Amino acid sequence: MKEIITEIYQQAKNREINPCGDFDNKKRWYPCDTLKVYTDCVRTPSAAWPFSYMIHCRTKKFIKKMVEGSGVKTLEDALLLYTMGL
Repeated sequence: MKEIITEIYQQAKNREINPCGDFDNKKRWYPCDTLKVYTDCVRTPSAAWPFSYMIHCRTKKFIKKMVEGSGVKTLEDALLLYTMGL
């Protein structure tokens, strides 16, 4: 599991993959519903900080919480969860 967390973190850090989510009409980014359950301690985006969720979703702490909370067993499943919310 540690290898899965490290691999996803490195890819997210290097912007090779992006967390699933969408922008609203004011260019604030929100994670998909599947990932939102792991963002309980993050302030909601504002005009001044439109990427608060995206920054959090790229942290190792978030990725570890997502992998452990979802129970994924393979890197492929973890990547699908992170990038597509599946």
